[in-house]
Amino acid sequence: IPIWAMPLHVMDGTLHQYRSLRAADAAERLRELGAIVAAHHGAYTLLFHNLMYDVHDWPGWDEIFEEWTATHEAGKLFAGTLSETRDAWLASIGINDGGKPQKIVHGE
Repeated sequence: IPIWAMPLHVMDGTLHQYRSLRAADAAERLRELGAIVAAHHGAYTLLFHNLMYDVHDWPGWDEIFEEWTATHEAGKLFAGTLSETRDAWLASIGINDGGKPQKIVHGE
């Protein structure tokens, strides 16, 4: 069966709890990763939890989410369902498959 999986690239909890990044450092890392993905016409998935609005345990993290939301609203970032993201990504690299399964291999 044709299966498309979209991996999770970054989760707020990993940056904050496991990597112990301050909000400003996490925001910069997210921008860096986003630039790398954009340069290669890739898809970049982020997971933000509503915990980030807890100003005592997550100071400054609400601003990161708001920055990404503003980027989306300015038309610089696509957000959609998995199938919408897949179709947008395929179109961005010049493939219009009309809903048919595709095998995409990059590199030589």
